[in-house]
Amino acid sequence: MSERRGPRMGTLNRAKGRLLHWTAFAALGLAIALVLTGCERKKKYSQATPDDVISTAVEMIKDGQTAQLGNLIYADSPEMRAMLNKLGVLMGHMQSLSRAAEQRFPEEMAAIKDKAVQAAADGQTTSLLNQMMSGASGRAGSRGVSISNRGVERKGAGSTAVGGAVDEGQVEELFNRLFADPYGWIERNSARLSTLKTADDSATVLLDGEPIIPGLGLPMRKDDGKWYISLPTNMPVVSNFWPRTKDQWRILNSVVTVLDRTVVDMEKDVQQGQTATLSSLGTEARKKVIIPGAIAFAAYGKEIDVRGRIDRRIKQLQTKQREWSATKREAGFEMPTKLFAAMNKLAAEEIEPLVRRNKAPNIEKMNNTEFEQMINGWFTNAGLAVKVDGQLEPVDMDRQITEWEEARKLASTKKR
Repeated sequence: MSERRGPRMGTLNRAKGRLLHWTAFAALGLAIALVLTGCERKKKYSQATPDDVISTAVEMIKDGQTAQLGNLIYADSPEMRAMLNKLGVLMGHMQSLSRAAEQRFPEEMAAIKDKAVQAAADGQTTSLLNQMMSGASGRAGSRGVSISNRGVERKGAGSTAVGGAVDEGQVEELFNRLFADPYGWIERNSARLSTLKTADDSATVLLDGEPIIPGLGLPMRKDDGKWYISLPTNMPVVSNFWPRTKDQWRILNSVVTVLDRTVVDMEKDVQQGQTATLSSLGTEARKKVIIPGAIAFAAYGKEIDVRGRIDRRIKQLQTKQREWSATKREAGFEMPTKLFAAMNKLAAEEIEPLVRRNKAPNIEKMNNTEFEQMINGWFTNAGLAVKVDGQLEPVDMDRQITEWEEARKLASTKKR
């Protein structure tokens, strides 16, 4: 009996040995994988102080993590954060293109960097940026801007270049620098960058002790324990063109997408030898971007025009509200506290489609009866059973408006 079991026990022991061997091997492999995973885990970058944000930006560039640069910029809406995430992808691809260009054209890249270093030594580091910013902020709101094969032009009388200072050669140089060495300036000038706290939760970025963007500055803000670059979206030169609606954000996202695809295509061209020289990067970029970019900016310009016409109607509404309420009070009526808030909530969504069809009413020329009829129509369309052309009952109207607001908020939450 024992002799018959012998071979079987040997086979079983060998099977157990193999199992133990493979288990140990698998455990070793798992341990190695865990170590490697730990090594590849995303590095944590500090945003504890304003200076940390600047240092982190430089670290991200040196670490090849430029796709994370968008995380250092404050987003005041989900739409802006989505755009910054998309922008981060673009910035990562730009760094990849720069590396490909450095491998393909080492001598030309070295020449570009040497020229940038010399420009910094001569105090010309930001001259092109200054010229473009001063031109853009000077009379941007009063005249149109067009793009042609001669560069950037201002329509109307006066200089043909923005601010009278940017010509085709400068634009070409800017494109070449932007695509060939997008982050070199930050690396080379990081020691010249600093921050200045202006309050417990605000600061500004400085270059050689002066605002980095002349006339605008580059503010910073603290939010939820972290510091961020805060784009100056409230300043007139920026706010006039900053997106507000989902359609405007969609168009801006399409512009970033066009740039991103351009950068990816350019990297392939460099790697496959289809780009003859480094200096032709700027030319190729302009060829690839000019048509889709022009279409996107034309669409965006149309949206900005619509927004301006809506804003004018909103101002007319606010003026009419003051006139109408004064008349009502003179007649002995008490105004419900929530009435104007309800009007203003509905104003944009009621006025926008009319503006787009060029049928928006001239509110400032309405008499009180016409104004009341318009507001009653808005409330009816929105499901709010409040009438403003009869006896005003403040307590009852405030209660109805509160219930209506809660119902709208609940409906909006369900849609999400």
